[in-house]
Amino acid sequence: MSLGNSVATIGGAAFRRCEALTGIEIPNSVTEIGGSAFDGCSSLESVTIGSAVTAIGKDAFINAASIAAVTCKAATPPQWYDLSMFMANVYNHAPLHVPANAERAYKAHEGWGQFITIVGDADDPSVDPDYTKCDVNGDGEVNIADVNTVIDAIFSR
Repeated sequence: MSLGNSVATIGGAAFRRCEALTGIEIPNSVTEIGGSAFDGCSSLESVTIGSAVTAIGKDAFINAASIAAVTCKAATPPQWYDLSMFMANVYNHAPLHVPANAERAYKAHEGWGQFITIVGDADDPSVDPDYTKCDVNGDGEVNIADVNTVIDAIFSR
């Protein structure tokens, strides 16, 4: 389920015990997720949190044990009000996808750092998509090694 871009906040217990909800994509217009917003959403498997979210309330995703993947597009890790936002099995088994340039901040955060697997690959609106096309050797950086790869390709013909 994808919410409209006119939504600015998700209130407390807004989707509580919504057992039919299998996925939620919170748009970039949302700045806050209320406490227990998705509490008891037992079929919820994937969660995508938009880039503008700055705060997530207590127990926002508690009792949603089926979550298998979480993506948070915020460049700065959103604040939590407690450490039980997700179930323990989610921290242990679901990967957390974050913007590549924010991976270190998420790992160091008291709450987000509970995820065993944190991957820096989520869409990052601050990265120019044309810049990433210049990474011709696929090492995650644009540097002289990419230029050398192009030169080698030209002269090997």
